[in-house]
Amino acid sequence: MRITASDVSRAVSGTLIGQDAIAQGCAFDSRTLQPHEAFVAIVGERDGHDFLSDARERGARFALVQRGRSIDRLTCIEVEDTVVALAAMGQMCRAQLNESVAQRVVGITGSAGKTSTKNAVRAVLEAGFAHVYASAQSLNNDIGVPITIINAPDDCDALIVEMGMRGFGEIERLCEVARPTIGVITNVGDAHSERVGGLDGVARAKGELIESLPENGTAILNVDDPRVAAMSSRTWAGVMTYGSALGADVRWAVLDVLTDGRVRTRFDYDGESAEATPRLPGAHMAANAAAAIAVGIATGMGLEKSVSGVGREEAEPGRVIWRDGVAGARIL
Repeated sequence: MRITASDVSRAVSGTLIGQDAIAQGCAFDSRTLQPHEAFVAIVGERDGHDFLSDARERGARFALVQRGRSIDRLTCIEVEDTVVALAAMGQMCRAQLNESVAQRVVGITGSAGKTSTKNAVRAVLEAGFAHVYASAQSLNNDIGVPITIINAPDDCDALIVEMGMRGFGEIERLCEVARPTIGVITNVGDAHSERVGGLDGVARAKGELIESLPENGTAILNVDDPRVAAMSSRTWAGVMTYGSALGADVRWAVLDVLTDGRVRTRFDYDGESAEATPRLPGAHMAANAAAAIAVGIATGMGLEKSVSGVGREEAEPGRVIWRDGVAGARIL
């Protein structure tokens, strides 16, 4: 997204040091920064301010830095906390989305399957819209979510944001930045349960996504997970369910398991049926595809068009790769 240093400075209540500058998107890792981007200096295991000179040499248009950390020959915006300022920057860019795109901002959370579901949703939406943008890799926290929004192209038709949870209130804060209109919850599991007092705490924290949806939004819930199914009363938005169970709005059923582990699947919705085979192996990929189809339907694509995108999804680098084992065995 096109951003100016002066606009960002106002949005984050910062101090502009140097001349105004225009950037297209941003990065927090100087190694991946492109010459047209802004640089955000994050203090984590490594201090991003130590790489400001590198960012400048790589062509950063301007940088977001902590107060007193500006460098020469690079326009900087000084703030108290760059992570807090990054969230405000993300909110600014979210507000700049046009109305049609703003109705197709998809938030995805769950204890497992967030990234593969994100990729399935992207594949389905690309069957109906020309420009779909999604979180890169697993950028799903207080840094990754605003980065995703800021890096969305100006001409995008739909935006998909993955949201992680490490404690109560985190997803609520991410939703304040992304303001999703469609929310998908895949499941409730043990991941990070020790931080929220067990599975019921995970369900409470994950449900913050659908509690944040507008009344004209859509909550998409996995009815095969009892804790997710029970969340339907926690939102003012419309609710659409998916799953293999009877009564799911978008129901999936495996028809055949192919030799490479992929599953030929039937998808049913509102009296219609269509078949497709997810590109990646495992019955759980059929569940992810059903979630994606529900998103497509929620955006007005219909069942047939949505199912036409199933099978185009990509795996994340390093995931879901077949390897040869001993004695003819194959390892996934």
